[in-house]
Amino acid sequence: MSSIIKDSHVEMRGFLFNEYKKMTFSRKECAEILGVSLQTLDRLTKNKKIESMNITHLVSFSIEEIAKILSGVKPIK
Repeated sequence: MSSIIKDSHVEMRGFLFNEYKKMTFSRKECAEILGVSLQTLDRLTKNKKIESMNITHLVSFSIEEIAKILSGVKPIK
């Protein structure tokens, strides 16, 4: 991975933390941040394009995972 892409991922993670002040996001929050529907997010999760964390009955997404997608480090298409 090039250092430019890696730096952009780190910058995106910092931006997300400064904006939302948290490290994990609900399905709804993640879909809104990524600009996709809940159905699309569910399909991306099922197809292993984005990793989710199952905590009891809740599904959460890490700031790290969202930052990778928004910065282009991890394509979802």
